[in-house]
Amino acid sequence: MTFDPACGAGYFLVMAYRYLLERRRDRYLADGPEQHACGSAPVLCRGEDGQWRLTAAERERILLESIHGVDSDP
Repeated sequence: MTFDPACGAGYFLVMAYRYLLERRRDRYLADGPEQHACGSAPVLCRGEDGQWRLTAAERERILLESIHGVDSDP
C-alpha cells in the first residue's frame, strides 16, 4: 500500500501508481501472459501494437486497493 499524507498535486501518488502497474504487468508476463489473458476475469490483454497491457478492470483494482492519499487542506 502507498500512502502520501501530503497529496499536493498528487505527483507522488501518480508515480507510485505507474510503478505498481509496471511491476504487476511484469509479474504477469514472467508467469506467462497467456494464462492471465483468459478466463472469466482476464488481467492482461494485447494492445493494437501487440504489447501486453493490464485490463482496465485490473488497473482499477490496483488503484483502489493500493493507492491512498489524504489532504487536510480544504
